Amino acid sequence: MDINQQGFDHISDSALKHVVTPRFGGSLKYYRESYFARSTGRPQGAPGPRMYLSALALIECLKDNGYSLSSGAYSGIETGDSIPKDVPGFLEAVARCLALNEQEVLYLRQDLAFDLVESRVGRRAAKMVVQREATVGRELRTWRSYHGLTEPRLAACLMEHGFRESASMRAEELAQRLSAIEREEEWPFTEKLRASFVEACAECLGATAADDIAAALGRAR
Repeated sequence: MDINQQGFDHISDSALKHVVTPRFGGSLKYYRESYFARSTGRPQGAPGPRMYLSALALIECLKDNGYSLSSGAYSGIETGDSIPKDVPGFLEAVARCLALNEQEVLYLRQDLAFDLVESRVGRRAAKMVVQREATVGRELRTWRSYHGLTEPRLAACLMEHGFRESASMRAEELAQRLSAIEREEEWPFTEKLRASFVEACAECLGATAADDIAAALGRAR
């Protein structure tokens, strides 16, 4: 499903009611927070100081590129509580400010389309009508960003809920493997740990995130 082709060019006020868009918000937040890492080629989660582009800096850039909105309106988009009224204009400006390529913009479009359909008619229908390309890495970084967790914090949470490859595994090692998953590297654990990973993700990221991650793991087999 393409947002423009499906009539989402300019979304009416009535369509904004009772809509939650966590995937769109999480993906957007990830692209904002990973801007410097992506620009410099430095892997996300690599050792060293973390540099994030602030939401206010992005809002200023959006304004310079022809799309104005308040900090509250932008915050609502990242938290999944609201959506841009002018989707094409917003995505065009975001792509310029965050140096997104065509594939990354397509991911945002797919996330928004899926969230909108799911909010209206449910997950099953959304999976039937929206073509959404989602790997394990994309699902993990989207939901981690949506919940405001760094890789180390997510690793600690997963371990608190029983996920670990061995008794000697440390949170730092798990965080590094989570970063590898987000970089689209191969599954870094044994096959038997897939179910345990999904169960721990449900505790740390929520049931919907766990369902998305489980589905992506199934496709990756």
